Amino acid sequence: MIAPQRIWVGPLLAAWVLAAAACSAALPTARPPAAQDLPTHTPIPPKDTSGQAHVDSIEMLILESFPVQIRALVRGSLSDGCTTIDQITQTRDGNAFQVTISTVRKATAVCTQALVPFEETIPLQVVGLKAGDYTVAINGVVATFRLDVDNIAKPQPEPGQMIVGEATVSSVAVWPVPGDALAVNVVVSGDLPDGCTQIARVTHTLAGQELDIIVVTERPADLMCTQVLVPFEQAIRIEAAALPTGTITVIANGATTTFELP
Repeated sequence: MIAPQRIWVGPLLAAWVLAAAACSAALPTARPPAAQDLPTHTPIPPKDTSGQAHVDSIEMLILESFPVQIRALVRGSLSDGCTTIDQITQTRDGNAFQVTISTVRKATAVCTQALVPFEETIPLQVVGLKAGDYTVAINGVVATFRLDVDNIAKPQPEPGQMIVGEATVSSVAVWPVPGDALAVNVVVSGDLPDGCTQIARVTHTLAGQELDIIVVTERPADLMCTQVLVPFEQAIRIEAAALPTGTITVIANGATTTFELP
């Protein structure tokens, strides 16, 4: 009879435990992610709020100049103390102006919710427009204005250029020349339009019994003068031998008189 063999499990169990420990040491150990490894999220700042100003009234101002200048005086209110006027734009389609007053409000601003009145003067682009009626719409409120004449700028005069015209004659008289029975003096009186206008020359022509006198004036185009009438008196010597006898009519820049030449 064969005796049973004894198996020593003690050494085998110890070897298995050592092998398991070695495998455990070879495996990487999990660690919590570092702060720099975590995904970052940049917060998106809030956007500013855009809008349009509330318009209460429009007053049209026409400046006394040429070309005419026109301003739109706009009164209204902003929604709160943080809202400001951002920009003002204007367009024109035919005889209709469209003006927009845009506003902006900072998203992070904290303000009292009270209306803030505003007043804005807007110059309109009217140079070069034809005469007629025009409308102006600003943020829904409409006003009108009228141009009586074409608003077209005149070209600037060249230096030294003269404006030629005729004097305004209010009276004309004929007097004998003292000590000279063969000549007469035709005396014309009137006004020059300003202090820069001067009498340049006087011409006369005879047609039958009619003596026509023209008093020509000149004014430097590039000078600025006070618009005050300046009186004048001019005597024109006419040789009697050149005149026909009888009744002669004298016309000087529209003013007339008659005299007899024996």
